[in-house]
Amino acid sequence: MINTENYCADIRIIRDADTELTEKSIQLKQVLERLCKEATQSEAMQFSTLFSRLVFIAQKYNLPKRTEWELQNFRVMVTEQWKNNIPEQYWIYAIHYHRRSPPVILILPRIILL
Repeated sequence: MINTENYCADIRIIRDADTELTEKSIQLKQVLERLCKEATQSEAMQFSTLFSRLVFIAQKYNLPKRTEWELQNFRVMVTEQWKNNIPEQYWIYAIHYHRRSPPVILILPRIILL
């Protein structure tokens, strides 16, 4: 069973930290990766990527398509920002422009409680 309090505590620490959004996003993605690995560790299947873990979790727990899309979009945006060293001000604009639902910091606790 997943210890939800540890993940919620990690998210609160990230939320309250005095760091840039890009660093917080990278840390949130790491929390998401750990959570997905723990959620799928007892499965007979092997998952090579976070993408495949998210798809499996979304299907297994019947997550709304929008939630799955938000998590996948977050995963991609953090990776692209990190790889391409996109300046934070442009990245923040892209997040707000493309996102019409709650940010991943609000979505992660829903996944944790599955």
